Amino acid sequence: MISRNLKVGVSLIKSIEIVSREASSPTKELFREVVASTVVGRDLGDSLREVARNINVQEYIFFSTVIGIQISTGGGLAEMLEIFGASIKKRIFARKKALALASEARASCYVLGGMPPVMAIVMYLMNPDYMRVLYETDLGKRLMYVAFSSFFLGIGSMVVISKRVLR
Repeated sequence: MISRNLKVGVSLIKSIEIVSREASSPTKELFREVVASTVVGRDLGDSLREVARNINVQEYIFFSTVIGIQISTGGGLAEMLEIFGASIKKRIFARKKALALASEARASCYVLGGMPPVMAIVMYLMNPDYMRVLYETDLGKRLMYVAFSSFFLGIGSMVVISKRVLR
């Protein structure tokens, strides 16, 4: 929005005022703080940096840095903001893609975790004598302990991996 306003000749501070009125939350409130602090005479770059530090969101910190550099060095702010906006869109797309892949992994975790118990029940219903060996003999009991341990270790590792990706 700021980039388009700058291209049509609206000043930077007026563009920020427009964003403070028309953007969605929380951007609207953040830019209202910036406008309020610049109205009382504070430097625009300092106001943006303070708001970005308070909110501690990487995109706002980058935005305040871009504006601060442009204020001190000059140059085509509209083009810089277009490039900045494109990189933000790419970051958002990458984050959404990572979440989708993590959701696929979680679904696989449910399917892979549910198959052994379901298959054990089906096999018991089809041929109880075949499964009885697992819980009536010593070797069968040991194999069941190993199977349960492996099963819960596998499920636990899949849960830990999918939670780390979603962070």
